[in-house]
Amino acid sequence: MAFELGTTLGDYHLIDVLDSNREGTSYKVRNVSEQRFEILRVLSESTQSDPVRLERFQREAKILARLNHPHIVSYRSSTKLGGRYVLATELVECTNLAERLEVGPLSLPDAVKFIWQALDALECAHQGGVVHRDIHPGKLLITAESELKLSGFSLARSTADPRLTQAGVAIGSAHYMSPEQVQATGDLDARSDLYSLGVVFYELTAGRKPFEFDSQFDLMLAHVETAPEPPSKWNSQIPPELDAIILKSLAKNLSERFQSAGEFRNALLSISLGGIPEPAEDIEKALSEMKRRGREWNRQANALSAEILVHQGESLPRPPMPSTLYGMPRLLVIALMTIGAIGLFFLTNGLK
Repeated sequence: MAFELGTTLGDYHLIDVLDSNREGTSYKVRNVSEQRFEILRVLSESTQSDPVRLERFQREAKILARLNHPHIVSYRSSTKLGGRYVLATELVECTNLAERLEVGPLSLPDAVKFIWQALDALECAHQGGVVHRDIHPGKLLITAESELKLSGFSLARSTADPRLTQAGVAIGSAHYMSPEQVQATGDLDARSDLYSLGVVFYELTAGRKPFEFDSQFDLMLAHVETAPEPPSKWNSQIPPELDAIILKSLAKNLSERFQSAGEFRNALLSISLGGIPEPAEDIEKALSEMKRRGREWNRQANALSAEILVHQGESLPRPPMPSTLYGMPRLLVIALMTIGAIGLFFLTNGLK
């Protein structure tokens, strides 16, 4: 049963429903005590009665609480309210890369920038002993400032908790699974996340995934056995050095893949993207800034004009005399009035 909007649950005033599925409901809330907006995930009754799914939820809260990085969605708190387990995280006003890809392909500078930021986030997680295990575009959030934030640690594994390693169970999203995830060999390390991010990188640059099959079996088999085509086959703007980096991230053999997020990120320093068009996101951001500045400039111009009028009010020229009086030419009226005055003068003196 969902909580009613407009009510307050503990410190959280429920404003809107952001997402709802069998796992639970995510609300936009206002943290009354902290005076800020957050996302509050509330577990469904069926989820918290399932020991495995409840443990996964609690594990995610513990992992997020340990990770503090500008490109990872920030943990706020976790507790039990109204008989339900809840997890509060920062509210990120955003889209995600999956939604962004539906609009159209990204420019190479944008793709490299977002992958760089994702690698920065993964390096923090991996150094903290955390393997994400579910990297895909839907988990990579893009803020209004065109910054990436990594989310979705529900399948993450901490090396500090070996009980959560299970051989024989494939975990992840089929299009982005590493070969070792498909084979469900048990322990997964940082290199599995780097393979999944390599699939995302391929998609961002080539405009398509490295493997496209209707059958999930064929798709997963391709991750294990089939070498992908160079992404430049689909996008001629991709330079050879970027081709090589993406294909290395997708190596089947773990030893041939990048061994760390830092190594992957450093490889990106070697490429040149000269001559590539500016990112669409940056253009949109620039246009928005121009509009904002335009409104500000108009406001300032109006204020300055009013101030000038105030200071120059006494020296402003007087308005011109009207060209007509009583519906007749002004000079004619003056002449008639003058003749009338002279006549009146002589008439008065003559009477005397």
